Amino acid sequence: MVSPLSVDGNQDNPTCTTSRDSLHIPGGPVTRARARKMQEALNGLIEQIWVDNNMQQVNRRLDDYQGMVNIIQI
Repeated sequence: MVSPLSVDGNQDNPTCTTSRDSLHIPGGPVTRARARKMQEALNGLIEQIWVDNNMQQVNRRLDDYQGMVNIIQI
């Protein structure tokens, strides 16, 4: 049985998965459970990009602020 904490079944390193690994689409049908996990991973990745961008904008003056436009192509 493969541990849900690892991609390759290696339980020695439970931190080997990242949100980017969850976005990898394996061969075969995409079940509702897989689609849900991929959606959660994508939402987490988008949220992290948003947070990183906001942290960079904290030190800018309001009149210098240039909003970031995120384009996600599927």
